[in-house]
Amino acid sequence: MRPIGELTGGAVAHSVDTAVAPVGPADERGQSPSRYVFLRMHGAYGAQWLDKWRTGLLDAEGKDRGVASVMAQWDVALGGFSRETIAKACDAVQDEARRPDHRFPPSMPEFLAQCRALSPRRQPPPVALPDLVRVSQQLEGRERLAEIRRAALIEPKKVGPLERMHDLIVEAYQNAGGQIEDLVTWSMLRQAGD
Repeated sequence: MRPIGELTGGAVAHSVDTAVAPVGPADERGQSPSRYVFLRMHGAYGAQWLDKWRTGLLDAEGKDRGVASVMAQWDVALGGFSRETIAKACDAVQDEARRPDHRFPPSMPEFLAQCRALSPRRQPPPVALPDLVRVSQQLEGRERLAEIRRAALIEPKKVGPLERMHDLIVEAYQNAGGQIEDLVTWSMLRQAGD
């Protein structure tokens, strides 16, 4: 079993070691999230922050076991958040601490709620869109078919109804993507019947 001091990365005991000031949430020394939070909260709340966690029982290094134990719990709880989110939560809590009506430091659940509120939202994966060319062709074809239907009802009949029907069928077939060569034209049918 590892010593508590090792687990907490040298937990804060009776005061914050000012010689080991944090560089920031992206500390290149690998500072634990709880140590970062505890240093920031101690700066905002002073002894009130550490008194919240102290038990008075000291380990071999003279550090409070209650603080060390709580810091280990905070490390686990903060493990799912980025350093940037933790820093933003510290900033928000420190801003609250400056208000005259705010008296108490946050509990772990309150601080975690702050982290969740400031965490970047995950974006759902992009949805594959249908082939836009095909969709636009279908829409154009439907519009053209509607025009043909309107024309068949409105235009005066210059030719017989069967000839006009044949022309409409050929035009609709072409608008749907068919080739005219695939159709037997009306004139060919008429010639065959003569």
